[in-house]
Amino acid sequence: MKKIVFILTAVLFSIFSGVAIAAAIEIPEASYFIVPVIFAASFITMPAGLSFTAYSMVNVAKPDSSAPGMSQKHHILYVFRMDDVTIPARDGKGVLIAGDITPADSFMSLYLTPCTQKWSSAPEGDADSRATIQTLEGDFPNYGLAIAEFMNNNLNENLGAVLTFCDDTDKKLLFGSKCAPLQLSPECTDDAEKAACHLVFKSTNKGPVVARYTGAIDLGSGSGSVS
Repeated sequence: MKKIVFILTAVLFSIFSGVAIAAAIEIPEASYFIVPVIFAASFITMPAGLSFTAYSMVNVAKPDSSAPGMSQKHHILYVFRMDDVTIPARDGKGVLIAGDITPADSFMSLYLTPCTQKWSSAPEGDADSRATIQTLEGDFPNYGLAIAEFMNNNLNENLGAVLTFCDDTDKKLLFGSKCAPLQLSPECTDDAEKAACHLVFKSTNKGPVVARYTGAIDLGSGSGSVS
């Protein structure tokens, strides 16, 4: 209803303003050009809550998968330093990021044992001020030089990460944001059961839910991998 009122108001304002301007410059025919220009310009200043791309309640049906439950994650996690990249804005519904993270070769690949990978996106805070804490974690087997160097040099860095899936190659989840980056908290153990480093990436601040990323992932010649 608010959108309809906004449109009707914009139409009337455009007509009266266009006619008045045309009369002031003594060129009546100019109103044919001025009115649509004013009408189009009114949408530039449209309040965010009235945006036509904003989310509206829709049905969320059961997925088509015949075996619902835990998805099949890829063995590679793509990590980047948040301070080194530009991330496109989310769309009006607040989840989808359709553009590419740039520079495209800012990613590096990190192996994580697939069955140990898990993530969560949980709201925190008081009523009317709730936002999300994102967490992504998994195990890297053994304690080699490459993983030790990765942990040492990224311990206090603001990070982002993209998780991919074997059973849905188009699905890419983006963790972290400019205002709520991830921080790395590793814990390495070597005992009778296993030798591994458990890596936890957790957002430092409350922020949006995990994003759905459709852009490119380019490791490039300058980016490395930990495997």
